[in-house]
Amino acid sequence: MSVTYATFIALFPEFTTADSGEQARITEYISNASLEVSPTSWGIKTDMGISYLAAHMLSMADRSKLAGVTNAASGAIQSAKVGKLEVRFAAPLTGAKAFPLFGLSSTNYGMEYSRLRSTLSITPLQI
Repeated sequence: MSVTYATFIALFPEFTTADSGEQARITEYISNASLEVSPTSWGIKTDMGISYLAAHMLSMADRSKLAGVTNAASGAIQSAKVGKLEVRFAAPLTGAKAFPLFGLSSTNYGMEYSRLRSTLSITPLQI
């Protein structure tokens, strides 16, 4: 089985949209995530890995769009305001601190992807 827009939306209905352009965008994120999740390493969990990674990337992109910033990483929500809508994000981890996380801890989807990844039995490559 492979991840499609329909299977992705069944797992994450919060991304449902009638906009065909947005559906194409979601499909592109699924495609990008599939390049990062190796079926050889992930086995029967491949589709789950692709789905959670795509949801994480979409969530991060949408967060940046809401903040009016393009292609920017952001940290956890630091504060929120309802009147005149204000959201502030903590500075993301950078350098060596960010290396093990790659921002995955900034969304629930990324945390679940990270948890799933930690359950894999991957043997190191011997040279």
